Amino acid sequence: MKKLVHIGKLDRKVAIYQKQQTKTSTGSTTVVEVLFKKCFSMAEDKSGKEEEEGKIYLLAIRDYTIRYDETIAQQGEEMLVKDYDGDYHIASIEHLGRRNYLRLKAIKRE
Repeated sequence: MKKLVHIGKLDRKVAIYQKQQTKTSTGSTTVVEVLFKKCFSMAEDKSGKEEEEGKIYLLAIRDYTIRYDETIAQQGEEMLVKDYDGDYHIASIEHLGRRNYLRLKAIKRE
């Protein structure tokens, strides 16, 4: 049986940003981050390390559990989470319950 999420555990305020393409004054396109939603979340660190060609890279991975939002459920992998300690790209989304919560698996942006 999975652990249930209680609303009292959503104690960290985060902002979710959407990436949108806009045209600059010179006519070229650029990607801009636009605030989509501010919400409360439960954050769980899942950090680790990875070795590649003899070098060790530290991975800052975090799971954010938020209340269900249909747009985030569908387009969340194109969004990012801004927390007090940095920006995180959303790598995958897991549904918890039927339209109750979403678990966003995020990797820290370098």
